Amino acid sequence: MNTIKKLLLIAILSAAFVLPSKAITSATGVFTNGVFTNFPNLAPTLFPLRVTQVLIANQTTNAQTLWLYDINTNILTNVVAAYTNTVSYLTNYSFIVTNYYGNITTNTNYVLFDNTNNAVAAVTNTILPKVIITCPASSSFVSPAGVSYWFYSGLWITNTGSAQGTPIAVTLTYQ
Repeated sequence: MNTIKKLLLIAILSAAFVLPSKAITSATGVFTNGVFTNFPNLAPTLFPLRVTQVLIANQTTNAQTLWLYDINTNILTNVVAAYTNTVSYLTNYSFIVTNYYGNITTNTNYVLFDNTNNAVAAVTNTILPKVIITCPASSSFVSPAGVSYWFYSGLWITNTGSAQGTPIAVTLTYQ
């Protein structure tokens, strides 16, 4: 019985050394509207990084939108080539029928039309954000409990609210 306890203790201790764990930490930064910048105090050695909470303090009279990107630089050189896609839209299709006896019948049906040759232009020097959060005017926003936003390359951020040049404070809790 003692041998089983010793083996179990050795397994638990070796797992504690082998499985690294990151402490829960937070970082705060102030971001000006329209400026694309990396989040301060996040060293490259911290990545991959799991953000578990986002707190935004918006003291402006306009709603502010925060965009979080999973990239390691602000130099965007990617190109999305032009392509075509299918756009579907719903409309009413109405028709009137007059039969042999002069009775008029009107039928309205909903019809789904597909435009399969919708051309989308090429886009350069842009990347889709990983997370978009909007904070109402003169208020704060706290992300719901249990969020898990993973960032693998880096964490860059921009504030795209309606008031140009106004800063907002953002605090991230991460592991």
